[in-house]
Amino acid sequence: MLGGIFKPSIKKDKIYNIQDNLFSFRIGPVAKLYKKEIITKFDIKFSENLINEDEAFYWKYFSVINNIYFISDALYKRRIHSNS
Repeated sequence: MLGGIFKPSIKKDKIYNIQDNLFSFRIGPVAKLYKKEIITKFDIKFSENLINEDEAFYWKYFSVINNIYFISDALYKRRIHSNS
């Protein structure tokens, strides 16, 4: 599952400077953990009536942080139901 989050050049269990590696990460908020303090401080929200609103959220968040840390631990499981 983690293989789809970032490109092969990104190593797990390492801190990356966001400005130097911005285009090395997969776009979108899925499979990422965010600091609520940053979301609140910068009033980052999903835009309504916008196609690909998750990408807009991603770029807003990543524009105000300096570092990102990738871990190799799976912290949640995605369950897919046939009715969803």
